[in-house]
Amino acid sequence: MEHIKDEWNMYKGLVTMLAQQFGFDTEVVLHDLTGDYEHTIVAIENAHVTGRNIGDCGSNLGLEVLKGTIRNGDRYNYITHMKTGKILKSSTMYIKNSEGTAIGCLCINTDVTEVSKMADKFSRMAGISLQGNSSSHEQKEIFAGNVQDLMKEMIQ
Repeated sequence: MEHIKDEWNMYKGLVTMLAQQFGFDTEVVLHDLTGDYEHTIVAIENAHVTGRNIGDCGSNLGLEVLKGTIRNGDRYNYITHMKTGKILKSSTMYIKNSEGTAIGCLCINTDVTEVSKMADKFSRMAGISLQGNSSSHEQKEIFAGNVQDLMKEMIQ
């Protein structure tokens, strides 16, 4: 396979299946990395989680993979704190062509904000502090609708 569109029906079905399996608070995104980075999102379900849409750009982590800064961009079960205050548990898997070049990626972002607040509340009730125990899987990921906004966030 050299292009996401070569297996479009399978990937689009996978996006739909995963979104329905995990529900309203889980966004599933398919990026096509073979064209303009300004418009990588080709399929998305539950877009309200990050506020992105079909035709929007990828995140800073995807940009680093394309630049070659990161060799293997696959990341599973990492935490992202959005500017809006949402806390996401995310996973990203890169789709590669026959030469091993990333041509796309499948991303899952689950809004765990309320679960995190409840866990903190229960731990306080039990007398256990979860404050300050940041996850070793925490990543700084920036979600934006276009590359210009992505660059502004990265500079800040």
